[in-house]
Amino acid sequence: FCTLIVAAPPSYGSLFADTLKPNQLGRRVRNRFTVGQTEDGTSGPSGPLRCCCAFGSLLVALAMFFGIPIAMIIIGSISLGDCEIERLIPIWLIVMGCVEAAEVAFRVLFHGSRKDGDENQCLWDPVACFVLAWFICGNVWVFSNWNVYTGVKYTKDVNGTEFINSHYCSDLPMKFSYGVILLSYALMGALACGCCMAACLIWKSKRPAFF
Repeated sequence: FCTLIVAAPPSYGSLFADTLKPNQLGRRVRNRFTVGQTEDGTSGPSGPLRCCCAFGSLLVALAMFFGIPIAMIIIGSISLGDCEIERLIPIWLIVMGCVEAAEVAFRVLFHGSRKDGDENQCLWDPVACFVLAWFICGNVWVFSNWNVYTGVKYTKDVNGTEFINSHYCSDLPMKFSYGVILLSYALMGALACGCCMAACLIWKSKRPAFF
């Protein structure tokens, strides 16, 4: 006798499994041009977007690091002789802007050069000391006159004769210097907080785990 064995019919899932699966080539092409995905499906920007983000970040950094020193030079130059209460405030702006711009340009141009690293460090150590001392001088000149300066240049005596007010200073150099100093302190505080957070994370990662 011949026994006829009839197997169970295959399910629709097994028949159309290959059809229901996404096409691998299509997924790679889609992920290649999709923001937030790469070829292997992991998160991350695509090549052109990554280049645009890097270029944009570079422009923002250059504008920030070069824009403020250049603004200091310009404002200090146009304000020379326009601050009777402290004539050194515009000069402070010019010198500080020149030194900062030169330092940023030097570090950008010679960042990849490691051959003369020790010589460059010896060169910039005195410059850093000068910048610190000059910054302290600016703090003294600005904060000591902040509450007593006036934007009124001419005043009159009892006889009606006009003369230059000894407490006069243009608002532009005084307020700009005040803002630059406060911004510097804010950046120092942010840097200190970042260093503390990094130290805490390093300490936490190296701390032995207790079970």
